[in-house]
Amino acid sequence: MSKFFYKGRIEKKPKYESFGYNTKRATKLGTETNPLTLIVNSEERKQALLQQIEENNLFANITVDANVAENTAEFDGIFNKPKTTVFEKHQTVMIHAHVAVVRNTKSVVVSNIL
Repeated sequence: MSKFFYKGRIEKKPKYESFGYNTKRATKLGTETNPLTLIVNSEERKQALLQQIEENNLFANITVDANVAENTAEFDGIFNKPKTTVFEKHQTVMIHAHVAVVRNTKSVVVSNIL
């Protein structure tokens, strides 16, 4: 209940399970609890991936199997994040327009000078 004497709806305290520490949170990919699972075809490719993984302080389980297609989707997802597309603005030629307004009449005279 609220400590204020308000003649309205009685507010109950929420239960402890409804807020606070999240026990079922998703762990970040590439950590000790959720390492990357990669399949490569050769030992050279494994060493190249291990070098990049160690430089970025990540964890991975890499298996070498020449009979299975290479699967590095989790690795590519971390390092090849999509970037915002930025378009270059085209420069437009400014046309200088001199406008003379005649007060008595409501006509506008426009002359273009390049």
